[in-house]
Amino acid sequence: MWGVGLFIRYRVDRSMLRYALEAIAEDEDAAAATGVFVTWEKLKITLLSAAMTGFAGALYCQYQMFISPDTVSGISVSLQMVFASVVGGIYVLLGPTVGAFITILLAESLRIFFGTGAVGWDNIIYGTLLVVFIIFLPQGLVGSLQAKFARSGAA
Repeated sequence: MWGVGLFIRYRVDRSMLRYALEAIAEDEDAAAATGVFVTWEKLKITLLSAAMTGFAGALYCQYQMFISPDTVSGISVSLQMVFASVVGGIYVLLGPTVGAFITILLAESLRIFFGTGAVGWDNIIYGTLLVVFIIFLPQGLVGSLQAKFARSGAA
């Protein structure tokens, strides 16, 4: 599922849909005036996103064998998703993957180190690191590394 999701994002990034969505984001009226069917383009990307989310959710449900609102959308899960995306890089293809690796590594390390003596500390650390990353590395780790290598390659 991970590979299929990356492939779909790669294809959308290199399609005319991307340009249509960028035009819509800038100015819907101007996009419509240039021939972009605004409602249709928004509907296409919404359906694609819903299909990917539904399929991934079905796989997750099969993996867990039980889901509840707290296990799929509690504060801990929401914070982990945001932290993974921001740390890796939101606008980079492999950014959320790298961020998820770091997030899971951090969560498991804290769980092993603290055990049950400090439940919830991972959320405090996530929140603190999230603010630090937003301030000092707004492109995330992967995005910052790509920008650094692009500058050194251009020089």
